Amino acid sequence: MDNFLLPTKLFVPPIRPNWVNRSRLLAKLNPTPTTKLILISAPAGYGKTTLMSACLHALPEVQSCWLSLDTDDSDPRQFFRYLTAAVESLVNVQASLPHLLSAQQLPPAHVLMGAFIRDVMSVSEPFVLVLDDYHAIDSAEIDQSLAFLLDHMPPHMTLAITSRSDPGFPLSRLRARGQLVEFRADDLRFTTDEATQFFQQTMGLTLSADQIDALERRTEGWVAGLQMAALALQGRTIASNGTDDFVTHFGGSHRFVLDYLVEEALSQQPPDVRDFLLTTSILDQLNASLCDTVTERSDSQALLERLERDNLFLVPLDDERHRYRYHHLFADVLRAYAKTEQAEQRALAHARAATWFAQKGADTDAIRHALAAEDFSRAAALLEQIRLQTEGVYLLTRWIGWLEQLPTDVVEQRPVLCVGYAWALLEIGRFEPCEAWLQIAARWLAEESAEPIIAVYDEWRTLPAAIAGAYAYLALAHGAVSDAIEHAQSVLAFFEQHADLPQHAYWRRVALALLGLTRWMAGDLNGAIKPFAELTISMSHAGNLVDAISTAYTLAEIQMAQGDLNAADATLREMLAIATQNGEPYPVGTSDLYRALAVLAWERGDRDSAEIDLATASRLAQQGGLTNAEHRLYITASYFKRSLGEYAAALAMLDEAERVYMENPVPQIRPIAAIKAQIWMTQGAIDNAAAWAQTVVAPDDIDYMREFELLTLARFQLLHNPDQRAAGWKLMTTIRAAAIAASRLRTHLYTLLLDALATDTTAPLAQALALAEPFGYVQFFVDEGQPLARLLALLPPSPYRNHLLTFFDQPPKSAERLSEREREILNAAANGLKNKEIADLLFISVNTVLYHTKNIYGKLGVNKRVQAIAKARELGLLD
Repeated sequence: MDNFLLPTKLFVPPIRPNWVNRSRLLAKLNPTPTTKLILISAPAGYGKTTLMSACLHALPEVQSCWLSLDTDDSDPRQFFRYLTAAVESLVNVQASLPHLLSAQQLPPAHVLMGAFIRDVMSVSEPFVLVLDDYHAIDSAEIDQSLAFLLDHMPPHMTLAITSRSDPGFPLSRLRARGQLVEFRADDLRFTTDEATQFFQQTMGLTLSADQIDALERRTEGWVAGLQMAALALQGRTIASNGTDDFVTHFGGSHRFVLDYLVEEALSQQPPDVRDFLLTTSILDQLNASLCDTVTERSDSQALLERLERDNLFLVPLDDERHRYRYHHLFADVLRAYAKTEQAEQRALAHARAATWFAQKGADTDAIRHALAAEDFSRAAALLEQIRLQTEGVYLLTRWIGWLEQLPTDVVEQRPVLCVGYAWALLEIGRFEPCEAWLQIAARWLAEESAEPIIAVYDEWRTLPAAIAGAYAYLALAHGAVSDAIEHAQSVLAFFEQHADLPQHAYWRRVALALLGLTRWMAGDLNGAIKPFAELTISMSHAGNLVDAISTAYTLAEIQMAQGDLNAADATLREMLAIATQNGEPYPVGTSDLYRALAVLAWERGDRDSAEIDLATASRLAQQGGLTNAEHRLYITASYFKRSLGEYAAALAMLDEAERVYMENPVPQIRPIAAIKAQIWMTQGAIDNAAAWAQTVVAPDDIDYMREFELLTLARFQLLHNPDQRAAGWKLMTTIRAAAIAASRLRTHLYTLLLDALATDTTAPLAQALALAEPFGYVQFFVDEGQPLARLLALLPPSPYRNHLLTFFDQPPKSAERLSEREREILNAAANGLKNKEIADLLFISVNTVLYHTKNIYGKLGVNKRVQAIAKARELGLLD
């Protein structure tokens, strides 16, 4: 198991031998083959965890996996690490999920859940996975991944959830299909018989039937209330009228009852036990060593065992009785009492706890207690030490939240912490405060006589590079490309002189990524290729396959933008060989490799291979795509549709691409609005293109980020707006000169085609053919249609020219063959199924159904489901 995980979170709580037998509930809890979800949802203190634990102990023939959740598990990486650990003891379970969790770029949660499903699919015996205290999870992403699990759950698995509130995914469909077993507060209330058994058997109290009935009615069967009432009654002389007097003194809301009963229960304890309870209430988990440290006692183990025997809301977390926790509700009230009764002692207890956790290497617990003790120096030192281990928005936000509890002057005295803070803010998109913290750190470097506080010496030595890297990131975010390049280069230069530093490899990768992105944005494609090529090799050798695939795909995109289809093809196939070396494609990112190969095949006129690769990419994207993989798939599908003359479908695909796009640092070289304008021009919708052109203003200085948009504007002006031909010509020739100077062949080729079409001459076309032939361009020319074919026919015959002309003669495939998946969807639609029902039937997402439906409409030349079904019947396409 992962060394950073707490094994106690995976422990099934034991059942006390004298606990109330709730057979009426256990009978309903036994999962059947149709049960997908067991849900126990009720407020605190209703015995949810105890009931679930009792169920598992009553079913020894069923394998069980347990995971107790807390708020930190809202981080998807941590949640899935624990999920993996929870099931690792199952026979035949696989282990593909841990590989995904090791990636620097965490795949989406539904992808991680897909890997989890595949891992447990090989488990042949029935098993139950329990997620205890699910209300602690505050993550829509995790909610959605569990909905995905329930949609695709292996038949031998049952999910069980205990929670104070219903989970954030729909239950109605499971309920309607008889796949949900649920218990609510009304189900969990003690009956009078159960209350009698509890008082007499569990708590050892002798009460009359009337007294038990009165307590049961006053607490409304609330288990925690009954237990606190029993504790309050212990040690008293139990007389009928005395008990009646006690019962009449509490009532109302559960919280009011609990406050009253805790006060009563605490008053029955000896002073040393009372002090122990209040002091240790600051701890989430208890063990003898920790309690001895916090309370300055030496007999904590014996006292913990005594508290458990006395049923004082202590929950064991292992079979050996070495680790415990207080019942959450009891702990909350104890803490409230301790704040008023032991304010000074609490601070000292937190400080001792921080020391104990720090010595054990439990940094996050040490930080929490140091902050609670207001030991800000210790907290700051610990925050410095864990900064580079903190990844992902959730953990970064938590780290920032801790740091922002420190006084400003404490942070300012620690330059390493200042830079760590700036980087954390950058990574979650809070750019505004970053520069001030970088300037504070830089001043420490400039003042040689100053003595900063440093917890991590190696981080201090790398501070110049860390500051420069942060400035590069900031410049990149603000579009200051030249500044970003300068700062990224300074990071690389720094480590050329300090290659001995432990963080050398990490910061070099950061600098290479920033340098590659900034050079790409600046249009220096040759300069961008080198850092991305080095990154791809470095990530591959480090075994970081997700990031290796990401950088290889980016490298290929740059090579295609450069015009070198051969180099792009080699990059993609080399990485694909690595990503498929185990027989199956690596689940995250491989879809983008196939998608890019599809584009290359289409560009070279190999439509069959292109369609196969794109279908593979679409399938793999459902398992695990990089950021915006779905967005890129829609754009590629739109490109193919446009080439086939299916303009409505092409535009619809672009609408979907816009809908699913997520902001990220990778530059948007081809804005969707400009792609749409090109389709409108080809389609003949000139008014739409003209409306778009009015929104575009050509600057005096043209940068690469706007090159595609401005080339599209130049096309409109040259070919569709006679009044602006001069402006279009100037814009096109300016871009051509910049492209030639920067060796951007694809842009150069496009300007030559525009030149040929605008002037109706063959010389620019002949030049374009000479440049394009070594790379096998086909569709690039064919997309210009018959006007270019006519000019091409005027050129002297050559193998390449003749080859291109054969593609212009191919008829459009308006009723082209449907793929197997498209036929499945069409048949399901013809049988009356709705999109969600089709998705459930075929184990795909609704978005995938919509994607294929639009393909079907385009291929059949229709725009409605009824029309598609009718056309399919006419063509004999339905089974």
